[in-house]
Amino acid sequence: MSTHRNSSRRPRFRLAAAIVAALTFSTGTVAATSTAASAATQSANWQSFTLTSKWTCNYRTLNQRAGTVTVAVCIIVNGNLTQPALIIKNYSGNSIKFDAINYLITSGNQVDTTYCNNTLLSNGYETACFGPTRSFSCGRAVQGLGTFYLSDPYSPDWPDLFYQDTYFSQTRQMCTT
Repeated sequence: MSTHRNSSRRPRFRLAAAIVAALTFSTGTVAATSTAASAATQSANWQSFTLTSKWTCNYRTLNQRAGTVTVAVCIIVNGNLTQPALIIKNYSGNSIKFDAINYLITSGNQVDTTYCNNTLLSNGYETACFGPTRSFSCGRAVQGLGTFYLSDPYSPDWPDLFYQDTYFSQTRQMCTT
């Protein structure tokens, strides 16, 4: 799913197609099309975080020039409460500019969308963006989905050099430790 393209043409509002494609890949069906349009949407800022045993994350390392950027899509489960989170760790040697979209998926349906605001992250730092906390019945399957948009503001091609990728977290059951 990796692509490099002009940042002025980001499909940030072509969300339904991206969600349907991702859910089709994950579940093998397109039943999620009706829920994508009705899911709750909000925006959030990036912030500091502390990982605990309640977090389950899927990490990906992206090679950017001489260093790396690590992204993670996480699902946090604490009893019957859950929250999706995205993490970016910058070890690229330069600052990076990025934003992301954070989704909460339950039982194969998208229930929340959070636009993580555009920000600049210096080399050697990490940050997270959280979706809303939701309550679901015990045993219900929950999963995070994140789409990351990154660019290198120090590249001679900036802002045209652009990286986009989408990842799922692992699936967790509510009320499990």
